[in-house]
Amino acid sequence: MPQIPFQALSIDHNHIRQKYHESLQRVLEHGQFIRGPESKLLSTVLTNFLSVPYTHLCSSGTAALVTSLIALRLPSRSFIAVPSLTWIGTANAVLAAGHIPYFCDVDDYFCITVDSLHKAFEYGVSCVIYVSFTGVLSPRALTIKEICNQHGIALVEDAAQSFGSYVIDSFDKKRLSGSIGDISAISINPMKVFCSLTEAGAVFTSNSSYHARILRYINQGFDKSRLNQPEDGQNYRLSTLAAAFALDSFDDLPARIARRRFIAQFYDNALSGFCKTPYSYERSYHTYYTYTILTPHRDGLRDYLHSCQIQTQLNHLPLLNCFKKFASYPSSVTQSNQSLIDSQLICFPCNNSMSDDDIRYVCESVAKFFSTV
Repeated sequence: MPQIPFQALSIDHNHIRQKYHESLQRVLEHGQFIRGPESKLLSTVLTNFLSVPYTHLCSSGTAALVTSLIALRLPSRSFIAVPSLTWIGTANAVLAAGHIPYFCDVDDYFCITVDSLHKAFEYGVSCVIYVSFTGVLSPRALTIKEICNQHGIALVEDAAQSFGSYVIDSFDKKRLSGSIGDISAISINPMKVFCSLTEAGAVFTSNSSYHARILRYINQGFDKSRLNQPEDGQNYRLSTLAAAFALDSFDDLPARIARRRFIAQFYDNALSGFCKTPYSYERSYHTYYTYTILTPHRDGLRDYLHSCQIQTQLNHLPLLNCFKKFASYPSSVTQSNQSLIDSQLICFPCNNSMSDDDIRYVCESVAKFFSTV
């Protein structure tokens, strides 16, 4: 059996390659390599998809998060609540914006716990970053938004892994990932379900003041006219070519999500008796950026799958509060949850290049391992 990769980023289908070649040719012909027509179209497409007034394209997901925090204009070295289980870029963005991360506990659904959040408020955090981990927007995001509103604290949504996911609220309204926060940020890099062929990101908001600050910050501090004195800023603009490739990806997004959901359903049916499979919320839609399980036999399972040529990953371990660079920062992470996740989390391949035979082989291999423990 050939190796089953955890991620498969090569573009094997000729029709997809052809789309990218055509997009490259168009950009080469019009020569507007920054803020070209594809950039404007992508902004419009994302604005309409999320039903938010303002969309700003950025050079990466991390740049989008930094920009989001800068737009809040918090006092320097404010404490920002961050889940302990997320990509390191979330915490690095806090530091880059001149603030201090406060690491919150996450439970076995990989969400910030409400109890940990209350402790963060008691500590004096000025903002909360909510991360939709593994590709699902949990109903708890709406609860956390309400709690933030009650405390008069902004919620920044890190939707890097969950674009396309949604939850149905108590009014039976579909709430899309990327539209929950006062400001929301996404990554559109090649590993994401909604992707470009290079680093890319976007920031969304309904707040006109945040919109104006974001616009300036990603453009070296200038407004559109460039006639006024610049404020602090960065060159976080997205290239037109990256926007063009993202548009190609957006066209295929429903099919890619549907395939990942098919793989996940296959896994669920085959593996639920062996391990804690991803929680499926009744009123939410999972995009399965990763298929992440918990099992006390994690290390043995990982070694066995490796021997079967099946790649797995431990996304994103260790927890951030365990890194030396973050060790001095405040945290309300409980030892029980930290030990559970650190010792049991593992992610299976769930990518769009997997064949049905690949999926069956993974399931059969997992079942064979558990028959021996």
